[in-house]
Amino acid sequence: MTGAMETNFGIWSLVPAVITVLLCYKTRKVHWALFFGVMAGAFIFSKNFIYGLKQFAIYLFNSFTDAERLKITFFILAISAILRVLAETGASDKLGHYLGDKLKSRRKSRLAAFFISISLFIDDYANVLITGASVSPVFRKNHISSFKLAYFIDVIASVSSITLISTWAAFEISLIGGATKGILDQSPVTTFFASLPYHIFTILNIIFVFMVAYFGHWFYTKQIHSKIGKIEEHKKSARKRDMLVPFSALLIIAILGMFVGGYWATPAAERGNIVSIIGNAPSIDVLNFSVIIALIILTVLMFRDRILKPKEYSILLWEGIRELLPTGLVIILAKGLELVTIDLQTGYFISNAFKNFITPEFLSLFIFIISALVTIASGFSWSSMVLIMPIAAQMAAGSEPSVIYAVVAATISGAILGAQLIPYSDKAIMSAAACKIQPIDHINTQMPQILYVAGMAVLAYLLLIFLPIGWVYGIVIFLMAAGYLLIVKFQKNRMASANLH
Repeated sequence: MTGAMETNFGIWSLVPAVITVLLCYKTRKVHWALFFGVMAGAFIFSKNFIYGLKQFAIYLFNSFTDAERLKITFFILAISAILRVLAETGASDKLGHYLGDKLKSRRKSRLAAFFISISLFIDDYANVLITGASVSPVFRKNHISSFKLAYFIDVIASVSSITLISTWAAFEISLIGGATKGILDQSPVTTFFASLPYHIFTILNIIFVFMVAYFGHWFYTKQIHSKIGKIEEHKKSARKRDMLVPFSALLIIAILGMFVGGYWATPAAERGNIVSIIGNAPSIDVLNFSVIIALIILTVLMFRDRILKPKEYSILLWEGIRELLPTGLVIILAKGLELVTIDLQTGYFISNAFKNFITPEFLSLFIFIISALVTIASGFSWSSMVLIMPIAAQMAAGSEPSVIYAVVAATISGAILGAQLIPYSDKAIMSAAACKIQPIDHINTQMPQILYVAGMAVLAYLLLIFLPIGWVYGIVIFLMAAGYLLIVKFQKNRMASANLH
């Protein structure tokens, strides 16, 4: 805890998250919403105006000195600076034209985005930013909404949570090991594999994105304008390689760095285990090193080919950084909200409020919902997983192993759901940044699809009470696809009717 007092704050522990969400949608300024949410949490925690101000200062200090958040912010700002240079010089548009000529249809472009993102399963941050940066020009060339791309990469990045060789896997395995110790007589890796089929929301979500990528329709029909939607004429004469070379270097160095960095960070006795190697990789440090190399390569290309003068180059870099400074603030201030939820024991309040009314049959559904709510309150999926996993395992103790597998997976999938419903989660912020849109617009356009799939996941958990997991997937995927096609048909008919009038 960041403070000295320990109290049961009850329903008051929900107030900071409620204030943050309401202000997000009222002001559309996520950083200010987080600022006042953290302030409210400080006053609730301290129960005194003077001590509240002191606690607020402590939260801000801890947020702005958190090394991990500062590293993430640096990575996002560096990527933004690179993208600004590439956009102004025309390199991104030329790459987009080239790839657009190869991917001549919108469907091919959408499916390319899907499979590129799936292939970057090793790390979710790298997935979001690299896919977003490389595919955006193609979407622009083929006049596909940047909001749809942000939705694709935000959802598909969660593939890291169900992939053994990823930065998520080792974190999950360590949580599983601690939570199931004394409950399951098997290794946490075995539990990880056994729980994979029960990541129902995550799997359904990725399948649904494939449907949207293939058919091209989604549920959000309102028009929102974004900067990425227009192709501009550029005075500079950059080539497509000026984008391709730096980002190829970034990708290659990032992947190699995960293995090399993880190898040296892993104890010698465990270096034969690839899961341990990837899990111990200093992922954000590797990504920052990769982006610095990409920036150096870009600088050399710009100056060697005399595309930009040093002053022009520095101005463009600063403009790119300035564009995402509010996004950087969101990442940093979200740490403050996370600290508030820890001090107010928000997760314990939410879980304890209902756990006495839950029967074993409904336990996985309950954990799924609670994990999502805790993530909405804290803004960070991993923190809710840390909190909920031990509670979920203890509640499932004594049940069949399949029940324990289901609650383990529900904890992770629920945390992912919560992160995809708020504009101040790290993945939502990065997805919006990669596509040059506002986080609040990204969540507004993404939410109808996420809630639809969440509803299907709830149905799946209910069916799981009566049917084997294989039958559940067959039924729910059929209903999800049929419902999707019917809704799309209804939307088309309604739009056609509106045009007639």
